[in-house]
Amino acid sequence: MLNHQDDIISSRFEMNPYFYGRSEQEHGQILFVPNRIAKWITRKPLCFLGVRGSGKSSALKLLTWDVKWNVSSIKTTGSPEALRFLQNFKHIGVYYRVEDIDVPLWDRWNVIEDTAQRYFGTYIDLLYLDLLLDALICIRRISRSLFLGRVEEKEITKSLLKECFRADMRPRLLDLSFMALREIIADAHQTIRQLVLQDVSEEEIKQTYSVIGPGSLLKKFGDQFANYYPKMADWAILILLDDCNFLKKWQMKVLNTAVAGCRKPITYKFSSLAGLYPTCDTMNDDRPVILDYMDFEPLPSHSNSFATGKTRVKGGTQYPNLANRICKARMEQHFSKEHIEKLDHNKLLGPFNLEKVLMKKLVDSESDDARDFLDYASTGKAEGEGPAITKAWLSKKSVREYKLPIDLEEKEAKRIERQIASRYSKKWNHVAGMALCKEYGFIFPYSGFRVVLNLSAGSIRELLRVMSMIWEEAGGSLSEFIKVQPIPQEIQTRGIVKAAEARFELIDSSIISESGTSLQSICNRLGQLFSSCQSYPYILTTAETASISIRNEWAEGDVKEIIRKGIGSGWLLKREENGRIFVALHPVLSPKFQISFRNPFYYPEPISNKEIIKTLFFGSDQEANLAIKNVLEGRIYRYLKRHKTKLEASSIINEKQGFLFNSNPIKE
Repeated sequence: MLNHQDDIISSRFEMNPYFYGRSEQEHGQILFVPNRIAKWITRKPLCFLGVRGSGKSSALKLLTWDVKWNVSSIKTTGSPEALRFLQNFKHIGVYYRVEDIDVPLWDRWNVIEDTAQRYFGTYIDLLYLDLLLDALICIRRISRSLFLGRVEEKEITKSLLKECFRADMRPRLLDLSFMALREIIADAHQTIRQLVLQDVSEEEIKQTYSVIGPGSLLKKFGDQFANYYPKMADWAILILLDDCNFLKKWQMKVLNTAVAGCRKPITYKFSSLAGLYPTCDTMNDDRPVILDYMDFEPLPSHSNSFATGKTRVKGGTQYPNLANRICKARMEQHFSKEHIEKLDHNKLLGPFNLEKVLMKKLVDSESDDARDFLDYASTGKAEGEGPAITKAWLSKKSVREYKLPIDLEEKEAKRIERQIASRYSKKWNHVAGMALCKEYGFIFPYSGFRVVLNLSAGSIRELLRVMSMIWEEAGGSLSEFIKVQPIPQEIQTRGIVKAAEARFELIDSSIISESGTSLQSICNRLGQLFSSCQSYPYILTTAETASISIRNEWAEGDVKEIIRKGIGSGWLLKREENGRIFVALHPVLSPKFQISFRNPFYYPEPISNKEIIKTLFFGSDQEANLAIKNVLEGRIYRYLKRHKTKLEASSIINEKQGFLFNSNPIKE
């Protein structure tokens, strides 16, 4: 426990240090600089991939010129080596968000696609040239040693004017300077945007501006930069574009062309939501990604569990360490270092000890059934069958029983038993704990730093959301927050469940079909399905089922749009492999539905009929209920086909009649 005084805090409730909104909405941002930044600031095009809130925008902003020259409100933290590299590396990065481009505006423009592509490419080039000229002007004021030569400035300005405008449209500048050129370039891209907004014809816009090939203007800028500033020939000019997942297919093709044709010192760094673009395993024509020209960087750590194929790489900062550093940096923004110098969130939340907590819940329970089970588990312990509560429950329910081969030597038998026991517990103890809690009316004890990391699923934003709720439940002040370490399990669980409920309420509840469904109701149906899959007897088939698997061709039309919206708003996750799409709820929602907090893609439930997925998404509540019942009965019959007789099948199903959507209150 940290040493502290009750008078450290002057007020009962303080500002919550775990801000979890978008980074750009935060005042006085602190960005963590990973050691891997040396791999990011290179001339190789790079695409950051991750779930919502995983730090993609932050990664791009770290590479901007204003962070390097310390003129933004953004502060940085990290290892001395990483911070030193960021400051010493020679680069100029300019950042823009796709959302600010107003993609729907371009999509509504009533011209042929070829015209839209050509002028969209022109607009992007002019926009980034504007940002680059602004960067040069500002850097010159700061450094007082760079970009000072008037001859070089005039020649670069003259060359870029020729590249931007035909001779009959080219403005005459009396002052051949970056400042004057920037005014013209800014006016050009703003006018093009205005003409698109006014839905002018192709002929009208041609009379105003000529077309610039995608990336050609930026390539020209890079050539002139390297030619007239030879001492800066080893610098990299980074074109940073955030949230490429908002781009339409035809717009992405424009950027593909620019990236394919770029040359040093120009390079492109993009970001996109994981799950929207095809991975290297599942490349198709749906959402073209620049596979031949770009490297991938899964975020928040370099070992992203949701990455596949070439996007799955090893090494780099591990997520637990990164999460701990980020949480501590948040605390340092609000409290003096002397009070939190030794703060370790791993110790603050403690380990996840499922067996210990379940034992306490059973001991404290007033339920006769719970006490009877506790006696059963204790008898098993006395007889040497093992102390685990979950193992006793699985044994009582005859779930995944195993027997050792006969006639083995003692040493070999022990080795095999350890191996089987390890696989057995890893696959089943979590879901056994889930099913046990539902059976006896307990809330599953979500607690511990490892559990919080799993719930966040790589989203720093969701990590901070959960920590924020735990902070509030712990009393809302530093003295209360660190008074007892680890924070009591009950407090953590309440905060974690509140975070799940709060995240669920953010899902759009607008009606999207004639049956009255909404994105929120679809989320609720999937949650109910997965909760049932992780209850007895449906866990007999597979453990920890928290995702569905459908054929690629079924994810078309309205179904495809629902999946895209779910991923875009952060409550769905998706993987693609071997011609199938796997869809799961984001683990941060798990506590709402009392399902496992671990990776949701362990045991996907295969959907065997296209109509089932349509009914789940667009049917009425009653129709969706029947679809879920169909899926669950299919699980039972798959299990029985392998293990049981038809008579036993009927017995098990009859035992659980009316289980679906059980509304009995869950007790603490």
